[in-house]
Amino acid sequence: SLCFGCRCERCDQSESNVQGVLVSDPEYGVNSYGLTDLGKQQAIEAAAKLKAILQSEASLTERLLIVSSDFKRTRETAEILHENLQPKTPVRFETALRERVFGVLDLAPDCGARIQEIYDKELLDATQSPHGVESVMSVSVRMSGLVQSLEEEHCEKIIVLVSHADPLQILSAPFYGVAPNKHSTCLPWIDNCDIRELGAA
Repeated sequence: SLCFGCRCERCDQSESNVQGVLVSDPEYGVNSYGLTDLGKQQAIEAAAKLKAILQSEASLTERLLIVSSDFKRTRETAEILHENLQPKTPVRFETALRERVFGVLDLAPDCGARIQEIYDKELLDATQSPHGVESVMSVSVRMSGLVQSLEEEHCEKIIVLVSHADPLQILSAPFYGVAPNKHSTCLPWIDNCDIRELGAA
């Protein structure tokens, strides 16, 4: 099945990371805030890590499918992975892999305390959406829905998902026996250019 062979990667260092702001609005994220030079190097290194992980897989260039958020930072990460791994199938872009919507926190400086407040509240209720932030439930539904449709459409493929920290944390939580709303407390944080296998647990 897809999930057994599905890896997810967070995008590499982006301009928004350096500026210390959240960019979740497609108006800004799709065409702006791409990778830094360091981020591009991290993507090259991530491609090498993926190649090492997948080296035992037969017919890798035929079977590998990279599916990415269409935000500029993830798009650039996916394109670098594709260039270095050279699968025959082009990168597929999916809006379901976009960043979690952060509402009024978007582009706001020094919002760490407010993000922690959101994480604390969602531990009690996965449908909470304070400050206009997309609820855990909403993120979980769109991410898991995409995985299910990919599984049905590409059951023989090795799929690499390129997305963002919160969406990947929320998506991967159930694969490790963790409720999605506990993604921030019960799972190691997925950092820039980290690779996590789904279906490992």
